[in-house]
Amino acid sequence: MAAKIAVARRAIATAMICSGMDTMMAAGAKRGLQRASSARNFCGMDDKVNLAAAFERIDDAYSPRIVGSLNDYKLMVVKARGEFVWHSHPDTDDFFLVVSGKLTIQLRDRDVELSAGDLYVVPRGVEHCPRADEEAHVLLIEPHGTPNTGDAGGPLTAAEREL
Repeated sequence: MAAKIAVARRAIATAMICSGMDTMMAAGAKRGLQRASSARNFCGMDDKVNLAAAFERIDDAYSPRIVGSLNDYKLMVVKARGEFVWHSHPDTDDFFLVVSGKLTIQLRDRDVELSAGDLYVVPRGVEHCPRADEEAHVLLIEPHGTPNTGDAGGPLTAAEREL
């Protein structure tokens, strides 16, 4: 498990650099310090997060739980089983990092197959549908207030909940 977590950490760092999030973090550092205490209270970021333990506390598929906060972004864990719902996020990209298992991000023109340690960012406005033929554990990063079902809504829309 330690190897999977190390792979996940490297993938997150790479994604942050590739997406420019590292620059946004530096620019927002001053603002972030002002919000630090409230963010820690919201997400309990005064301590480390063990992803394996976090996944053990989730039963329902596609019911994301917030495990941390990064500036204005929520860090969430979700168990993927079966097919989710076709949707898009008109105002934000959608970040997926597979911690264990396999996840397919279905796009209208192709499928993106992800295994443990793989990440994919669905560009804003692109319709997609996550699918896991067998259970997959996934880390998601998206702005606070972003519904998991994007513009589709419906019964699979989950409230933002901490783990």
